Amino acid sequence: MSEKGKTIEEQINRVEEIANLMNNPDTSLDDSLKLYDEANKLINNIKAKIEEAKKKIEDSNKSLN
Repeated sequence: MSEKGKTIEEQINRVEEIANLMNNPDTSLDDSLKLYDEANKLINNIKAKIEEAKKKIEDSNKSLN
């Protein structure tokens, strides 16, 4: 499943996993860079989903007024 198809919770869990892997001294620099890129993409997706949810809530609130 692509990152965009995963829930926010699943993406946050993966970012936490990546942080743990990057804190592991056995993780190579190359692997850390790949993990960093993956985490960055996930974080951007999470931000986009949160902004989308925020806009939906704001639109719903406007329709109530």
